[in-house]
Parts: sequence; C-alpha cells; structure tokens
Amino acid sequence: MSLLVDVPRSLAAEVAERLSARCAEVPANTRLGTKKELQVETGVAAATLNEALRMLQSQGLLTLKTGPNGGVFTAEPDPLVSIGQALVRVRGSSQVAEVLPLRDALDPLTVREAARHRTAADLRMLKGKMTHMKDVLEDDLEFAKAVWDFHRGICSVGRNEILKSVSLGLLEIIVRSTDAVVGKTMEQKLQRIALHQALYDAIESQDPEECDRASHAHHVEGG
Repeated sequence: MSLLVDVPRSLAAEVAERLSARCAEVPANTRLGTKKELQVETGVAAATLNEALRMLQSQGLLTLKTGPNGGVFTAEPDPLVSIGQALVRVRGSSQVAEVLPLRDALDPLTVREAARHRTAADLRMLKGKMTHMKDVLEDDLEFAKAVWDFHRGICSVGRNEILKSVSLGLLEIIVRSTDAVVGKTMEQKLQRIALHQALYDAIESQDPEECDRASHAHHVEGG
C-alpha cells in the first residue's frame, strides 16, 4: 500500500496566489488596501491573511507601510530577483538563442575576473580540468562535458558574485537547452583544446589584454 498522500494546498497559499495575480496587473507602489480591507475582500481570518502576506513579502512582491496612508503595497521589483525570474523563463525555451550573445558578451569579463583573483589552488583546479579534457578526447560526449566543466571552473574563480551567478546561469541554460557541440574531427577537437589552453594561460598570466585576446579567439573560432 502506498504511503504517499495528496497534501492540499493551504488556504494562505491560495490567497497568496490571488494577491500575486493582482500584483502582476498593477504598477509598483500601488496600494492594494489595508490588512483589514484585504481580509474582508478575501474572506479569510487575520492569521491566514498575514501568512499569505509573509509569503509574498519573501518573494519581493509586496511591502507593508505604516501610518495614515499606509497599507499593503506592490513592491519595486528587485533587480536580482528579476534576473533570476528571466533566467527561469528562458530555460528550455526558444528564447535560448537570446542567451548565446549575452553569454559571449560576458565571457571576457568572466575571464578577466578569474585572472584578477585566481590563486594557486584555482590554477591547479583549472589545469586539472584541462588535463581531463585531453584525457577524454576520444569520447565526444565526455569531451563536451569536460569543455563545459572548464567554463564552470572559470566562472567559479571570480569574486564578483553577480557576474558569477549570471554567467553560471546562462551557461547552464545553454548546456541544458542545446546538444553538445563538439568537433567532428580530431583536428577540430584539438583546436578547441588549444583555444581553452589559451584561456588558461591568459588567466595564469593575469594580463587583461591577453585575456581579451583569448576570449575573442574563443568566441570567433567557436571554442
């Protein structure tokens, strides 16, 4: 006998969904009413409404203001939340084509950031990923995975958390939404290794101009 049971959604979650829909229909800083007015409108107990409001506040959708003209207001959208929501929307959709040029534009910044902050341990990590890339050269799928993993490694080295998060998010969308692009010949795969070796060398050198040259070659030559 299965022990799994359907757990009904809480009343607070249902109220939160209704209020969320209202938030989407009006501009930021729109007054939705006082708590008492919303309680009458939704027909729920004060505790249930408060729980729904807490849910929406945690999502950055609502803000509470006190005073004579206070009440429940739609919130100014948090830029970071908006970025995250945009990444979720494009995942697996036809809009992934819009991600590619953005990722290409951020790559030089990501490489420069890695070069600026890399440590000896970071270089060992990246060198290990380069070695693995060469070790799986004969296996197309594993080679593609190794290439993407090398780029994840570059992203992880930087200290700019916003750049790191956005770059990793864009990379994962591309990886999950497209077939692995690998060279059809050994010569093409060796060229890809050379392009990524140039990225490693640039990061090791900490030379911004070398980073830009390596990033440009990687983009133009299809690394």
